[in-house]
Amino acid sequence: VDDAVVADKMVALVALRDPEVEEPGPEDLYDIGTVAVIHRLARAADGTLHIIVQGLERIRLTGFTQRDPYMRATIAPAPETVEESVELEALQRSTLELFRKLVSLAAYLPEEMVAGALQTEDPKQLAYVVATSTRMDMMVRQEILALDNVTDKLRRLMGVLSREVEVLELGKKIQSDAQSGMEKVQREYYLREQMKAIQRELGEEDAQAAEIRELRERVESSGMPEEAKKEALRELER
Repeated sequence: VDDAVVADKMVALVALRDPEVEEPGPEDLYDIGTVAVIHRLARAADGTLHIIVQGLERIRLTGFTQRDPYMRATIAPAPETVEESVELEALQRSTLELFRKLVSLAAYLPEEMVAGALQTEDPKQLAYVVATSTRMDMMVRQEILALDNVTDKLRRLMGVLSREVEVLELGKKIQSDAQSGMEKVQREYYLREQMKAIQRELGEEDAQAAEIRELRERVESSGMPEEAKKEALRELER
């Protein structure tokens, strides 16, 4: 990164096939990635680098020229194909609509993301803007990046968006049902307590309360052994 910053600020970004690999080599990298420019670099006290980069174009690694002290590779442009069609336009609109719904449901997405997506007329850039903002596994991100045709990218992205929206809507419904259930239980408990208080004030008791009172009196006066009496009262409470 230091060498890139003092040169042309350009780096090739590729993902690891297995993120757990500590000392990755060429065989551990995907060959489709992105060429990016480093806009900002900050070094934390613990030595960690915080880097802001902007992706420019899709690239393919064509060969490695160095492994130590870091990997260097030759790259080639890997431009996507865009075939103007009614299907592509329909996919753009559907992707935007699904993304709008996702933003309304997801707490992790600000409303400004929709505005940014709406301003993107290029279908390829739309796919990348939405994919960057949407929660998905690394392997799915790589799959979308590796698709050559933009129509295929949007089609795959719509599947991810639909799934995410479905999960969030279900989660919201479960949360709402649970809240309603709690409120109902609390309301019923409050009303029962109110009814008992009113009955006490009026010197009344309902049939169930009268039966329980009668049973308790019979248990208390039955003369049964203490253990049996304890069990009988426990059952009565139930």
